Amino acid sequence: MNSQAPKLNVFVLMPFNEDFDDIFENLILPVFEENGFEVARADLSINQQQILKDIVNQISKADLIVADVSGLNGNVMYELGLAHGMGRRTVIITQNIDELPFDLRSYRANSYSTRFTEVGKLKVRLEEIAKGVVNRSITFGNPVQDFAPEFLIQPESASNASRFKVANADDSFIPPNNTNDDGDYGILDYSVELAESTKDINEISETITEAVAVIGKKIEERTGQINLIKANFGDNSSISLQMLMREIAVDYETFSEVLAQNNPRFGDALSRMSQSTNGIARLSNFRGVEEREQAAKDIEFLRTTELLYEEVYNSTTGFSKTISELAPMEKSLTRALRRAISLLNENAEYVNSTRSEIARTRSLLEDRLNTE
Repeated sequence: MNSQAPKLNVFVLMPFNEDFDDIFENLILPVFEENGFEVARADLSINQQQILKDIVNQISKADLIVADVSGLNGNVMYELGLAHGMGRRTVIITQNIDELPFDLRSYRANSYSTRFTEVGKLKVRLEEIAKGVVNRSITFGNPVQDFAPEFLIQPESASNASRFKVANADDSFIPPNNTNDDGDYGILDYSVELAESTKDINEISETITEAVAVIGKKIEERTGQINLIKANFGDNSSISLQMLMREIAVDYETFSEVLAQNNPRFGDALSRMSQSTNGIARLSNFRGVEEREQAAKDIEFLRTTELLYEEVYNSTTGFSKTISELAPMEKSLTRALRRAISLLNENAEYVNSTRSEIARTRSLLEDRLNTE
């Protein structure tokens, strides 16, 4: 008798377009196969005579759905809706996070690039998700779970809170700190996790803010030096300017190193914070007057936090845009600027994804407060 556990199934939703073949073959397929999954892609595995039937069956049986919504393809978006409606664990990937509706970004939306220097990031993220599904140390959100949980009747539903646990679900609740406890994680645990993650966010934000201030001061100083060289040397300033541009490149590389070291920590802390606020919203009791008053305060706090993160996002993307508009003048500086832009955009994406999750939590809290 073969006692080996059956493989988990991944069903990939992508446009029926050969442009996505490489993405599937080189990015998605190997990651999940190496982690013990059976992988199927909609347009490769279906019966062309019964497309919808086969897709629905595949979605209903999948342990994980990976949906590439690049271009907001109508078929893929419809199939993603089916996956959400069935309570499937779902990962959204896209080549352009900005085109994804804001309220969907909080449901494990991950942007990726096909550029050689960037493509490995998606592999790393998918591997983290694959391992998390295998060891049940990762949670998944779902709009149906959030706002109509009574419709999630499948045992493998995405619900991740004991309040909404469905019949026979043995893995519908996973604590936010990636442990594999038995579903007893309570509101105080979430509160502690929220305090710790908020502390981490504040410390990392201070480090990044200081780095931005330093590079800003450096740019101001270098601008004065550029003007001085041009005034003193005129048409003979090329060599001096080239040397200065190389020094500016070092300034930006130093700035980028700060982002490179802190962006992953920042993303992790933001994720823990948003997951904790979500847990608090789900487990809070709103039946008493004091509880309802506290919920109203929490909603206002979340709304204020949303606005704050919107400002941070706009500031970060604005800085990135300013750098991107600089004229190319020297190759080492061009490379340094390109790296800084990439890291700034990554930082902004973390912020915006968290803002989306906080908006989802606030909406969930408002919904619960109005119905209880």
